[in-house]
Amino acid sequence: MKKAFLFTLILLLSASISFSQDTTKVNTKKDSTESKSGSTFPVFTVQDFDGNNTQTDTIFEKGKPVFVSFWQFTCKPCVKELNAIHDVIEDWEEEIEFQIVIISIDDSKTLQSAKNIINLKGWEFDAYFDINQSSKDLMGFENPPLGVILNKEGEIVWRHASYTEGDEEEIFEELKKLQ
Repeated sequence: MKKAFLFTLILLLSASISFSQDTTKVNTKKDSTESKSGSTFPVFTVQDFDGNNTQTDTIFEKGKPVFVSFWQFTCKPCVKELNAIHDVIEDWEEEIEFQIVIISIDDSKTLQSAKNIINLKGWEFDAYFDINQSSKDLMGFENPPLGVILNKEGEIVWRHASYTEGDEEEIFEELKKLQ
C-alpha cells in the first residue's frame, strides 16, 4: 500500500513539474481568433508613464511601421525580449524607421513594479500601461509576451506569441519589409 502511494505521489509530482516548466515557444504567428493579420489595431484605453489616460489610436506614429509588445514585469520571456531589442535598437535605427511601443498588462497592484523595471533596465521605448487588461480580450491572448507589427496604415501584418532568443532578428526582418 505504501509503495502504491509513493508511486502515485512521485507520478503526480513529476507531471506537475513537467507542466509548470516555462515554454519558450507556445504559439507562432497569427494565433488569435480576434485580431488577425490585416485587421486594424483595436482601440482601448491605456495609461502613459505619468498616469494620463489615452486611446491606443493616438499612440502610434503615422507613416511608420510599429512593433507593439504586450508584456508583464513578472514574465521572464517578456523581459528577455525587451532587453534583447534594447541591446540592438541603435543598430536597427541606423537602417530603418520604425516605432516600438510596449504595453504592460500589469494591473494597478503591480503597475509601479512595471514602471520600475523600465527605469532600471533603461528601456527608452514608448511605454503604456493597460491596467484593465483590455488588450488580452481584444488581441485574443492569455499570457504575454505577445508581439505584433503594424504596417504604415496601422494594420496588423505580423503576430508572434512567446519569445526565444534570436526572435528579435525576425522582428527586425519583418520591420525591414515594411520600409
